Amino acid sequence: MDLADVKWSSFTHDVRDALHKILKMCIEQYSDTLYRIIMINTPVIFRMVYKGASLVIKPATKKKVRMLGSTKHPATYEAFRKLGVTRVNAPPCAGGTNKGVNILDLVKMYSQEFKKAETKG
Repeated sequence: MDLADVKWSSFTHDVRDALHKILKMCIEQYSDTLYRIIMINTPVIFRMVYKGASLVIKPATKKKVRMLGSTKHPATYEAFRKLGVTRVNAPPCAGGTNKGVNILDLVKMYSQEFKKAETKG
């Protein structure tokens, strides 16, 4: 998950609401299905929030979460490789070929879907 484009101003009311719903659903329904998540380019505010939230995250889940620094660092792809991520699955910013999904676009899409569902009743 590349968080390079995430800024404090990105967290509009709609985005915060969608994130809350997504996280609630993931915690309630998929808490033990995560294999691994690797976050890159994490802003300082994100790391601070995660540090606080990690106090209530299960140790088994914490082991599955990795935060890597800037993708401009030459060791980024090596860190991916050590975690078993091949070039086909790594994002271009980490020396790979997988374009992945922009996290803000994904959250905005879910926000729109939540709104549609609420208006349908």
